[in-house]
Amino acid sequence: GCGKSFAFTRVGPQRWAQGELWPQFELVFAAPLRYKNVRGAKCLSDLLCLGNRGIESEAERVVICDYVRKYPERVCIILDGLDETFLEKCSWFIQQVIRGTILKGVRLVVTSRPC
Repeated sequence: GCGKSFAFTRVGPQRWAQGELWPQFELVFAAPLRYKNVRGAKCLSDLLCLGNRGIESEAERVVICDYVRKYPERVCIILDGLDETFLEKCSWFIQQVIRGTILKGVRLVVTSRPC
């Protein structure tokens, strides 16, 4: 491909963590939609845990989810590869995130191949 997944799920978050990119965000998460378990996320905790290694303890999930709910404008979620699935195959939660009906205020970056 043209490198969209690499740019948005590897380089972008890494440069953000180094303070070089997206300074308006306190948290940046990547969620690759090509994986069934991510597409099937039923809540924010699922989405963050399944898409990001290292967020494994329940205590970490609670703290992060509370932060996202309290400060959504400081959070960016990268939904990578919408073209690799059908929206109908995504869970109700993921569909509502994409439609903007839940997690209002959270910035979404959705990657997809051009039509």
